[in-house]
Parts: sequence; C-alpha cells; structure tokens
Amino acid sequence: MIESASTKPSSPAAVLVIGLSSECSVLDLKSQFEIYGCISWIRIDLSRVGYVTFRSRDFANAAITASLDPSFGITIDSKKVQILLAKDPNSGVGIGSKDNGSSSKLLRAK
Repeated sequence: MIESASTKPSSPAAVLVIGLSSECSVLDLKSQFEIYGCISWIRIDLSRVGYVTFRSRDFANAAITASLDPSFGITIDSKKVQILLAKDPNSGVGIGSKDNGSSSKLLRAK
C-alpha cells in the first residue's frame, strides 16, 4: 500500500523517565529507548529525571506502553522506572525546566 502525499508524519513527542539511579547516563537512556524508535534529544536533569524526545508520537507511545507491562516494564540499572508523556517535547515540562543536567542533542555534546 502506498501512502498518499497528504499523509503527515506524527509530530515529535517527549517522555519523562522518573526513578533514574545516580549512575544512569544519557547513553544508558539511549540504549534503553532506541528500540522504540528514533530519538532526537535526551537530557537528564539534576533531580535525576530523564527526558527523551522521540521523532514521532508513535515511538513515545510504544515506550509508554512497554513501561506499563506488569510483568516486565522498563528497567534501567536494574531499577524499574516510570515513563510519562511530556506535554511539550522541547522543554522540561513541569519538573524544573532549567537545563542544569547532562543533555544531548542527537547524543552529542554542544
């Protein structure tokens, strides 16, 4: 089936990753979340909340769905984390938007 030219790709969407250990790095988040789809940006703030911006809302929804699996969920550093959809993929929505943590635009330092 060929998609029509009027089919618009899903817009970017960000998820919050709550419950990260102090040892968790941006690369740890990348390796855990890239299986759900293309990532455009990752940040971990000083309060140990991760922000992962996917190129598509469908990818973000896939990560959220996986996190809700009662048998497995998503674990990072042997710790189960909570995944929530962020309201604005370009900001740290609601949990202190100051950029004082480690971040990565396409996983490279600025």
